Amino acid sequence: MPVSDTAFTEDDIRPHRFDEGKAAALQRDLAWLAQRASSFVAVPCPACGASDAAPAFEKFGFRFVRCQHCRTAFMNPRATAATLGEFYARSALYEFWNQHIFPASREVRRDKIFRPRVDRILALCGALKVPTGVLVEVGAANGIFCEEVIRSGAFRRVVAIEPGRSLAASCRALGIETIESSVEEAGDLGGTANVVASFETIEHLFSPRDFIVKCHSLLAEDGLLVLSCPNYDGFDIQTLGVESDSLDAEHVNLFNPTALAALVERCGFRVTECSTPGELDAEIVRRKAIEGHLDLSSQSFLRTVLVERWDELGARFQEFLKASGLSSHLWLVAQRKR
Repeated sequence: MPVSDTAFTEDDIRPHRFDEGKAAALQRDLAWLAQRASSFVAVPCPACGASDAAPAFEKFGFRFVRCQHCRTAFMNPRATAATLGEFYARSALYEFWNQHIFPASREVRRDKIFRPRVDRILALCGALKVPTGVLVEVGAANGIFCEEVIRSGAFRRVVAIEPGRSLAASCRALGIETIESSVEEAGDLGGTANVVASFETIEHLFSPRDFIVKCHSLLAEDGLLVLSCPNYDGFDIQTLGVESDSLDAEHVNLFNPTALAALVERCGFRVTECSTPGELDAEIVRRKAIEGHLDLSSQSFLRTVLVERWDELGARFQEFLKASGLSSHLWLVAQRKR
């Protein structure tokens, strides 16, 4: 069955008291990236390789298009792989998250998100008969997931791959074996992995295909690849449009379940699960409406569900979104083919 993180609120994991500082850090990052816009390059669809995308939206001065074939949305033109690597390594926003938001939400994230993910991955390993030898997390952030895997005692080796300087330092401070690099440049691990997990990373990358191919090379036969990322077809993104916080200068690839599954299959995997187990879509849209960023005056159904009868209908509406593949949180599990 699909993974389902234990219920929590947006403020639990992204405390709103840090919004002002987060916004200031974001502006510094945007300014840095905008100064390099003249070196951006055009790319085909990162999911299917097609070259006939149509304009989708603009945000922060950057242009996004949508593939006419697989419906993936993506920034085009975009920063080169080298520029993106430098951007993420020195990001003021990532530093702010590492210093303020992650510490303030650490235990909630551990209990409500990462411990259930560890349990789910162990259940998958059991069901699919995948040995629990080596687990690699790509884009390990501040290391909470790896720390929970180590605490479980299930894997004999846990490796964090994290290109951000401050985040990699946080992983090392927890005693986690850490490679401060992108996965594409990480080199040999000194053995094969049984599980490669990567949460909210693939949407940031210049070439998702190269990323998945590299993950494939790290895995043993029948090894598991577990990915999560935003779902562009999800409720809160489609309802909020450019007001959605998931549409930003870092999320250069905005997949949907069908497109991501097809890409992973083409890279030598068989997809065993593709679901949308998000918990926050309805709450996020509700907050935007209450704060005046979304006008629901002509949306009587959404006004009823998200505002007037929220206590009665909100949770049930979120469950509908999850079960119908309409949450904006996308989760995919695949095994490396023999």
